[in-house]
Amino acid sequence: MTGEPEARRQLEAIRGQVLRLSRIVRQLLDFSRPESRQGGPVELNRLLEQSCAAVRHEQLSGARLSLRPGASPLWLELDGARLELALVNVLRNALQAARSQVQVGIRERGEWLAIEVDDDGPGFPDEAECLLAPFVTTKPKGEGTGLGLAIVHNIMAELDGGLALTTAPGGGARVILTVARSSHAQGIHTAD
Repeated sequence: MTGEPEARRQLEAIRGQVLRLSRIVRQLLDFSRPESRQGGPVELNRLLEQSCAAVRHEQLSGARLSLRPGASPLWLELDGARLELALVNVLRNALQAARSQVQVGIRERGEWLAIEVDDDGPGFPDEAECLLAPFVTTKPKGEGTGLGLAIVHNIMAELDGGLALTTAPGGGARVILTVARSSHAQGIHTAD
């Protein structure tokens, strides 16, 4: 059959568009959801591992994703599903922008924990804060919805955390998500 390779190519194109549309609908739903306050103990290293695993299959750019977990368990008292959603959005953006690598690490800052996601892509525009508004994107037309960072911004506000967009050491983009440590959660789980 001479038409089989063409039919296969068309089927793959359709499958890709369905996945893209599903992701857009999911982003719209995530953006429009009301604030959630379902807190519980969450170990940050595990959450980072889960978030990285969730996007590894999307590594279409060929960029390598590496995780530098914290040296010891880092416990938080918050809605882990919402923080994971924010992380997945940031990681997805970094993988799409990266030339060859994305690095994820944790920095302890007293009562705060900073999750740093660095990529070696082109970096943010000078006015990076505009990317936090809904429907603003630097991606080519048809490749981005402009909802990813807006969702992350809303989630971090819900979690009483922070979001910063800056330049990574050596160039590229750095996204920093900050969350408060919970002394309550630390006290319960220090034996892990």
